[in-house]
Amino acid sequence: MFDAFDTAREDWFDALASNVADDTPGDAVRCAACGAHLTRARHARAVAGCVHHVATNPADITFHFVTFAVAPGCMARGQPTATHSWFPPARWQCAHCASCGTFCGWRFTDVDGGEFHALIEDCLVEDDGS
Repeated sequence: MFDAFDTAREDWFDALASNVADDTPGDAVRCAACGAHLTRARHARAVAGCVHHVATNPADITFHFVTFAVAPGCMARGQPTATHSWFPPARWQCAHCASCGTFCGWRFTDVDGGEFHALIEDCLVEDDGS
């Protein structure tokens, strides 16, 4: 169950998922660890019918994440694998902040070569407009 903080955070991500103008402050989505630009709110993309996801990995760790069409501030590491994919048959790799190297989610590659990123909500911060 979500507490008030989680509800406010989800409201913020819902606002990010809407189409925003290029000059709208707060459009950048940044790394919570270093503040580097990871993606833009307008790049949020519904995957499997939604933008917000909750999934648990085989180690029983639950993640709340948002899917984005692109995340140019992230770099993928490791070989793509379909093992335990949350979006089969898409293959996944770990995604890290290209600036500081912090793990921030996953890059998924579709069988047709398309890709999307699943970024962990706790690893993201709103652009403060400065």
